[in-house]
Amino acid sequence: MRSAIVASSLGNIIEWYDFGLYSAFAAVFTKLFFPLDNPKIAMIKVFGIFALGFVCRPLGALIFGHFGDKVGRAKTLRATILLISIPTLLTAFIPSYQQIGIFAPTLLILFRLIQGISLGGEYSGNIAYLVEIAPKNHRAFIASFAPLAANIGILLSSLVVLLMQLFSSERYFTLYGWRLAFIIGVLLSWGVLYLRKSFTETAVFKELQQQHRVLSDPVTTLFKTIPFIMLRAIGLVALGAVFYYLCFVYLEVYLMQYGGLSHNLALTIISSCVAAMLILVPIGGLICDKIGRRYSYFIVAGGIAIYSIVGFKLLLTHHIINIIIAMSIFTLLSSLEQATTSVTVVEQFPANIRYSGVSISYNITQALLGGTSPVIAALLITLSKNTLAPAFYLAIIALITLMTAFFSLKRSSEPSNFNIGPQQTQEK
Repeated sequence: MRSAIVASSLGNIIEWYDFGLYSAFAAVFTKLFFPLDNPKIAMIKVFGIFALGFVCRPLGALIFGHFGDKVGRAKTLRATILLISIPTLLTAFIPSYQQIGIFAPTLLILFRLIQGISLGGEYSGNIAYLVEIAPKNHRAFIASFAPLAANIGILLSSLVVLLMQLFSSERYFTLYGWRLAFIIGVLLSWGVLYLRKSFTETAVFKELQQQHRVLSDPVTTLFKTIPFIMLRAIGLVALGAVFYYLCFVYLEVYLMQYGGLSHNLALTIISSCVAAMLILVPIGGLICDKIGRRYSYFIVAGGIAIYSIVGFKLLLTHHIINIIIAMSIFTLLSSLEQATTSVTVVEQFPANIRYSGVSISYNITQALLGGTSPVIAALLITLSKNTLAPAFYLAIIALITLMTAFFSLKRSSEPSNFNIGPQQTQEK
C-alpha cells in the first residue's frame, strides 16, 4: 500500500507546483505578457488568467470522471499526469508581449485552459484512489497524503523561485529563470508517470468489475440520481477552495502590497506555513478519524468564520510578529480542513460513480470559488477601497460550509459506508 500511496500522491506535487509557479511569477508575467501602462490592472488580468485555468477543470472532470469510473482509477491517473506535462512545457516557451504582441497573453490563456482540462481528474482522482485503498478507521489519515503532496508542490515551487532569485540576476530571472522552473515541472511529471507504470487498481473497482456494476455512462447516472449529494459536496469543498487559494496563493501578493513586506520575506513566511503543513495535515487526518467529519468541520468552519477578520487585521499591522501569529493560526485551521475535506467528499458517493462525483463536485467548486479567489480578492479591494474585503468574503464562505456540515453530515463520528448505491449496471 505504501508504494501506491506514494505513486498516487506524487501527482499532486506536479499539479500544485505548476500553480505555485504561476502565483510566484505573477509579477513577472505582468511585465512580460501585458502592456505596462497600468500595472494594477495587469495584475488583475494575470490572476484572471489563473482563474480561467480553473474554468476548464469541470470539463476535465467530466472526461476523466467518466473514464475513472468506467476503465479504472489507475489507468485514468496515468493519463492525467501525462497530459499535465504538455501545457507546462509549452508555457515555458511563450514569447513576450514585446515580441509577439497580443499573441503572448493569448497563448498564456490557451495553455492555462489546456492545463485546466488536464488537471480536472488529477487531485480528485487521487483522493478517491487513496480512500479506496485505506483501512476503514484510517481513511482521513491516508487521504491526507493528497493535500500533503499538494503542499509539497507549493513548497517546491517557492523554493525553486527563491533559489533562482538568490543566484541569478533580476534580468535573467525575468527573461529565463521562470522558464527553467516550468521545464523542471515537466521533468517531474515524467518521473511520476514512470512510477505510475506499476500502479495497481483498487480492490473497490475490481469488485465493481467482478459484480458487473461498472456503469456505461457514470456521469449521466450521477446527475440523474444524486444531485443533492453533488450540492452537499460542493458546500463542503467551498471553504477549502477559497481559504487555501486566498491565504497561501494570494496573500503573497497581499502582504507585499498592503502588509509592507518585501517579496522575499512574504515568500519565506508563506513557504514556512506550507512547510509546517507537511506535518500538520497528517495530524489533521488523525484528528478527523478520531472525532469524526462533522465535528472537524465545526472546528474549521466555525474557527475561520470567527477569526478571518481578526487575522487579516493582524496582517495589516506591518508588524512581523503579528503577521506570523495570523498566518500560524490560518495554517492550523487549513491543515485540519484539508484532511477533513479530502476524505469527506469521497465518502459521499457510491463506488461506481465515485470518481465522477468527486471530480465534478470538486472541480466545479474550484472553478467557481477556488481559482477565482485571488482575482475576487483583488477586485473587492479595488472596488470597495477596503483592504479587509477578502476577510469578509472568506467569513461568508466559511458560514456556508458550516451550515452544510451542520445540516447534512451525520452526527456520528463514523464515516459514511462504502456500499455501492443501486445504480444501473453496465450490460455484459
